[in-house]
Amino acid sequence: MMKLNEDSNRSRAEKEQLSVLVERLENFISGYLLQAEKLKVTLSTQHMLDLVDRAILRAQKVEQELDFDKTVEGYFLEGMLEDLVCQQESIYEQVTTPEGESTYVPVSDAVWLECLKHLRIVLIKIVSA
Repeated sequence: MMKLNEDSNRSRAEKEQLSVLVERLENFISGYLLQAEKLKVTLSTQHMLDLVDRAILRAQKVEQELDFDKTVEGYFLEGMLEDLVCQQESIYEQVTTPEGESTYVPVSDAVWLECLKHLRIVLIKIVSA
């Protein structure tokens, strides 16, 4: 199972795997942004950061009301958040069972949270450029 430590202690393979996972999430968001454009839904940078923040809160199992505004944009973002959160179930990592067998399981909560945090950093870098 991939164990994520501080960046300086992370192996090259772990960094590369994290990069691949974050790129997959970037592509997910890009697809939604294209869909929003086609539907004439206006989404701001703040909307995207808020979306990722809400996904991070869910990954941390923080209990709080996470409703979006009752607007077209809000409903779009609500659906996008649900789809983003479900991405964890379709991203797999290889683990070795106690019996020594190799199997694939959805990424752990820790890896998922790390991916979301890195996604947020990437989004900030994009809008700051």
